[in-house]
Amino acid sequence: MQQYRKEHGIKKLKLTIFILLLAGVVLLILDYPNIKLHLLGPTEFASLSPDEVEGGLLVEVSIDINFGTYASNEQSTYYSNYFSTTKTTDLYYVIWTGDAYAEDYRYMGIKVPVSEQSVMDEIAEAVSEGKHADSVKYVGIINRMSSEEYPMFEAYFEEAGWTKEEIEERTLPYTINVSYMEEQDHSDLYWTMPIFVVPVIIVLWCRKWED
Repeated sequence: MQQYRKEHGIKKLKLTIFILLLAGVVLLILDYPNIKLHLLGPTEFASLSPDEVEGGLLVEVSIDINFGTYASNEQSTYYSNYFSTTKTTDLYYVIWTGDAYAEDYRYMGIKVPVSEQSVMDEIAEAVSEGKHADSVKYVGIINRMSSEEYPMFEAYFEEAGWTKEEIEERTLPYTINVSYMEEQDHSDLYWTMPIFVVPVIIVLWCRKWED
């Protein structure tokens, strides 16, 4: 009877280990960009060639040139059926890949919190006047433009007289999402590691129990 209880207890522990490991894997997949940022750090955006830009890549970008906004995010708050307020939460600016010496580059977007509007507008104004602007550094994740964002990005260049072919050849449908860093809840990072460590402790304890 005692042996049966012992074996039954070990089976329960093994099931617990499996569930914890499965939960850890799920969290790892869902929070991979955040975990990668903490463990490996971001990639220097200026070092990427156009064909190296891809979704899911965490980058550090230094902005001293941008070409103005092409879109914004609005958030509405409803107080009643007859009254509401709307505020801008994020702004999208046109930037380019590489650094000042890059011969092969493409235009793409960057999404920043509205709190960065002042510094980004100053940079855009300096560019339009042919002046130098102090750079500002951001860390963000590269996302492929959504079906809602891309038409606004495309319209920016169409208004400048670009053809569809020129837009396709000289731009990338990607955005560096700086707001991602503010939107993230980093608590998952602190849950993921214990979930992987606890099963190891249980396995060691089970081996000692079996001896």
